[in-house]
Amino acid sequence: MNIQKHLAPYHEQLTSHPLYNAITTTNDLAIFMSHHIYSVWDFMNLLKTLQLQLTGMRVPWVPVHHVDNVRLINDIVLEEESDIIDGQVTSHFLYYVTAFNAIDPNNCVSRFLEDLRQPNLHYQSLITQPYIPMSVQSFLMFTHQVIQSSMIEVAAAFAYGREILVSVIFQPLLKQADLNPAVAGFISYLERHIELDGGEHGHKAEQMVANLCKTQADWELALATAKSALHHRIQLWDGILAQLR
Repeated sequence: MNIQKHLAPYHEQLTSHPLYNAITTTNDLAIFMSHHIYSVWDFMNLLKTLQLQLTGMRVPWVPVHHVDNVRLINDIVLEEESDIIDGQVTSHFLYYVTAFNAIDPNNCVSRFLEDLRQPNLHYQSLITQPYIPMSVQSFLMFTHQVIQSSMIEVAAAFAYGREILVSVIFQPLLKQADLNPAVAGFISYLERHIELDGGEHGHKAEQMVANLCKTQADWELALATAKSALHHRIQLWDGILAQLR
């Protein structure tokens, strides 16, 4: 099944979304980042679910059939959790936090990080805290539902809702480089992800879905999940735009 063909209208909506032109000041960008940062964190929940289910994470260790899936996931985990950016070892999420703090030192990220480390705060409670915008909560809840579903759905949301989507949604944001020097970290984050996900990672993520899909019903499930993932991304963009306006 040519999933990319079916997803083209969603990509067009995201590429031409009015959100990008609405970001004209550093304050606008701070509002965008105050929503988008949760998506950056949320990516890791999909990735870690794939790592737990599709790689050898059990003891005693058992070899898996699709070793190419293992290589892809471990490569992405390595870079997402311990990449080298600007000569420093950091996770992409913490790099984004640093970039956000440079633009808006009074943001709510520290509060989220405190809640994230609370042992008794369950996942669903964490992503519905009142300081998280409602459009973001809906986006996070979709991921929460996906990771409790089949590996086909997790892989499809990961591949088509994240990895392959990066160049579509990040390229239009690069124009923010001219706002002021404070946005340099944000631009570096975008460029690094376009470099990683716009090429080899995107293709391998799509192959991972193909490795998991055995029947026509599997492919239809993957397509439905991919469409839903992009629909929730559009809704997130709509929510940020509404906040800007």
